[in-house]
Amino acid sequence: MLKRKKKTFTFQGLGTSGDFVEQIKNLNKTLLTKKGREAATMLLNLGWLYDQWALISSTKQKKGYQRKAKVYFREALRRRVYRWLVFNGLGTVELHQGNYTKALSYYKQMHILHRGSLSYNALGNAYRQLGKLSVAKRNYEYALRLSKHPIEKSSAMYNLSQLKKETSNNH
Repeated sequence: MLKRKKKTFTFQGLGTSGDFVEQIKNLNKTLLTKKGREAATMLLNLGWLYDQWALISSTKQKKGYQRKAKVYFREALRRRVYRWLVFNGLGTVELHQGNYTKALSYYKQMHILHRGSLSYNALGNAYRQLGKLSVAKRNYEYALRLSKHPIEKSSAMYNLSQLKKETSNNH
């Protein structure tokens, strides 16, 4: 859910304007007062926030942000809540770092816990990066069939179209 408030956009309670460091400090302070699912949700959000900031950061900052993302995801995993989402987060960080085999391993763990559109799509992404294009295609097709949400459907369709472009360029 995206809300606009005083030149600040928030997504699930995370502001994206202003000072990134200040945002992180505030989230960490709030985290100290939370327990259970609430704390795990905040840890996941912090992991995703660091992963996404890594994508738009300098090379020097990128590695640090990705390291921090993993710390938050692992702490969420330690709390044993939303494990499939944690494995998705850890896999995504590894994928962004170019560690495709490691990403696949996390996505397989995710898939064991949650056999849905998101897990098939994630598996497809890892297989695609590993050059296993027919396996990637099969996973994207499963993701498309299982998608219940327009974003899931469009993600699977986009990945299938990109895969088709890649395979047609190779021939």
